[in-house]
Amino acid sequence: MTEESLQAKPFLVFDDEFLDVIGPNPSLTTIASSDSDPIFHEAVTWYPSTDEVFFVQNAGPPAAGTGLNKSSIIQKILLSDAEKVRNGSIKAVPVTVVPTKDPQVINPNGATNYKGNIILAGEGQGDFVPSALYVMNPLPPYNTTSTSSGLE
Repeated sequence: MTEESLQAKPFLVFDDEFLDVIGPNPSLTTIASSDSDPIFHEAVTWYPSTDEVFFVQNAGPPAAGTGLNKSSIIQKILLSDAEKVRNGSIKAVPVTVVPTKDPQVINPNGATNYKGNIILAGEGQGDFVPSALYVMNPLPPYNTTSTSSGLE
């Protein structure tokens, strides 16, 4: 797929009921990009109270190598800013890094909004850090708690 083909036909619709969600004339708009870091990589989760979308990137820029600098970044945007990009009032959505509190979420991969918190699945790091589920408060100070899987 190319950017041009995605602009021409941004969604593949296999069931007409999906049109109830996206409407009859959906469009595709790039709201943010980065030359150095992957963004919107995993775990896109909407938090309705603040109209923010949280997401993680565990791929990291090539220059980061491996380790925590590459594998533990949680970011967010205001959903209303995405609409501003779509209608042309701003050029790109500001992407904010969420400064989570200890424990750090290690290799975040999936997330969901649950009872006012964000639950993140952390892959861990091989033999060094076990996988775990993390519960993050989506409001400052973004404190987290974790339950290690106990897998070794």
